[in-house]
Amino acid sequence: MIKSNHRSISCGKVGDNGGQLCHRLIQRQHHRGSFRQNCLKGTPVGDVSVDNSQRGSVLPLVAAILAASMIPILMTITATQKAVRLAEAQSAADAAALAGLAEGRPGAQDLATRNGASLVLFVDNGNQVIVEVLRDGVNADAAASIGIVRP
Repeated sequence: MIKSNHRSISCGKVGDNGGQLCHRLIQRQHHRGSFRQNCLKGTPVGDVSVDNSQRGSVLPLVAAILAASMIPILMTITATQKAVRLAEAQSAADAAALAGLAEGRPGAQDLATRNGASLVLFVDNGNQVIVEVLRDGVNADAAASIGIVRP
C-alpha cells in the first residue's frame, strides 16, 4: 500500500487500474528509486510515506525566470521612450528653424514653445537659420535655408 496524504493505493501491474494510479502518484510526488521500480514490476512495496519537503520549490525558480524576463522588456520600454523624446525634440527644432526663417527669432521662439520646447540657440545668417531647442531634457538642432532645391 502507498500512503498518500488522503488515500492508500496498492500497486498492481502496469495494465490494471492500480498500476495507473501508482504511476500517477509517482509523477505527482516525484519519487525515485526502488519505489518506482517495484511499482513498474507490479510487486507490492509496503507502506511508503510521502516526503513533502520539496513542495513549492518550483515557485522561486519561476519567480527568478519571470524577473529575468522583465529586464529586456524594461530596457526596450526605456529605449523606446528615449527615441520618442528625441523625435519630439527634433520635430520642435525643425519647426522652429522654419518659423525662424520666415518670421525671425520671435517666430522660432513661439513655435518652439508651442511644441513644448525652449529655444536655446538662434543664429540668423541672412538666408540660413540655425536653431537649438531643449525639450524634456533632450537637445536637438536644426537648420533651414532659402534656396532652390534641384532633384
